Amino acid sequence: MVSTGVVPPMATGDDEAAGPVECWRRWTSTREVPFHRYCAVFPVVRGPDGGLTLNRERSVRSAGGTAERPRVRYVTGVTRTLLRFTPLVVLCTLLGYVVLTELSADTVGLTDLLPAGVGFPSPLVTVAVLAWLALLFVPLYVADLRPGPATAQAVAVYGTLLALLLGCLGAVLASPVVDVPLRPPDVGPTEWTILNPVGFLTVAFVGGHLLYDTVLRTETTLSRLPEKHPAVLVDPEGEGRRRYEALLDDLAGALRSSVATLAVGGRRVSLRTSHVFAVVFLVPFLVSRLASLPEMTGRPLPAALLAEPGEVAVALVPLALDVVLIVLLFQFLVVTAFVHRLFSDSPDGEAGPLLRYRPGHPDGQAGFAEFGNYATRINLVLVLAGFYVVYRLYVLGLPLLGEIGASAVTPDLLNWGLLFVAPLVVYAVAVLLWLYFSFWRMHRFMAEAKTEALREARRPASDRDVETVESAPVWPIDTRLLYTALSLDLLPVLTVLPMT
Repeated sequence: MVSTGVVPPMATGDDEAAGPVECWRRWTSTREVPFHRYCAVFPVVRGPDGGLTLNRERSVRSAGGTAERPRVRYVTGVTRTLLRFTPLVVLCTLLGYVVLTELSADTVGLTDLLPAGVGFPSPLVTVAVLAWLALLFVPLYVADLRPGPATAQAVAVYGTLLALLLGCLGAVLASPVVDVPLRPPDVGPTEWTILNPVGFLTVAFVGGHLLYDTVLRTETTLSRLPEKHPAVLVDPEGEGRRRYEALLDDLAGALRSSVATLAVGGRRVSLRTSHVFAVVFLVPFLVSRLASLPEMTGRPLPAALLAEPGEVAVALVPLALDVVLIVLLFQFLVVTAFVHRLFSDSPDGEAGPLLRYRPGHPDGQAGFAEFGNYATRINLVLVLAGFYVVYRLYVLGLPLLGEIGASAVTPDLLNWGLLFVAPLVVYAVAVLLWLYFSFWRMHRFMAEAKTEALREARRPASDRDVETVESAPVWPIDTRLLYTALSLDLLPVLTVLPMT
């Protein structure tokens, strides 16, 4: 970072009366919520009058009774709704897969994977089990501890997660790569089964919860930073606030940016830039999926699309969910670029930095803990995606490679590389870029600001405490947590080494 020669004001640690230091929270809640409440499950809830109403996002009312929404919105419309109702979307998709594979003769359904002689229980047994489970709630009612919507949401979320994790375990054990195969003898190693999509749905389920929670927290942090966390801004009541709000307007406009398309009926149709990016990004994968349909169905491509709608849906449904994920990825890249600009000497083209280093700040990270929380959460989502890439390579990729063969470069081998190797390379590049543009960028800013603070504190006329400045951190998160994050980033890559 090139210094401008302008030294931002430093803090001694005792002038924190500018306002609260915590704004990394959800704008829809006044307190922390457990994992199962990160997202919404039921689209309809009971309102204050006891009647049913749509389950909408509602901001927490302030002391004055006003409910203010954040100025910055990551995503809106259908994309935001799908993200908010991640549990319901994933559960419906899973049930759809179960039905399609049971009805299709060319795919292996759940009943086909059950051991011989084991099938679904009879209706009488099912009713008996449900009645027995209902009896377990009698003591709760006797004790006046009636389970409400919160309990139902917890059961729905954790029950779906448990089913997905069991499916992942079954997919690993059924893979011919492991030493304890549980695959039925009449199922080919590359035949499509109901276990194939559970890994993706598990990542979408957990990642959707984390991403929606991150969206709400980041919207709060960026929109209300001058009010809730003014200590980190240079001149938070004057020029510094004006500059920050101007940058925030630029960010809001970038998140809502659109591109003009062809004129339809005399009107120019505009599409969100993030949506166009997602479609273009996924075109190669769509072509690859379509190219695999003839092998999956045993029919040429046009006939496969018309005669086997179930197999087409099985192959293409993940791409529909991928569109939502790529849209979110694009928006997070825009926000990351904005945060990157904040940690520069002239983020808006005007002379002088906008953020200031605060040794002795109560957050323990010199005022930058909010940005460290954001970087840590996105890093966790990246690690989750990395483990899915490796899981997919072992469970789906290696058995398919054994069928294709790697002795010669063929179109099938190139297609395999695009589907299974390219995502691993993308993960490694994404992690390196994220570490540089988040943790390392913040570290450079904080280290240089600390050097200037020490230089100023050691002047004879300075009233700053040298010991406070010397003990101030130069990373936005605790170093032990940083080492943990770096280790997690490496784990997906290390699990691939046994293949080499």
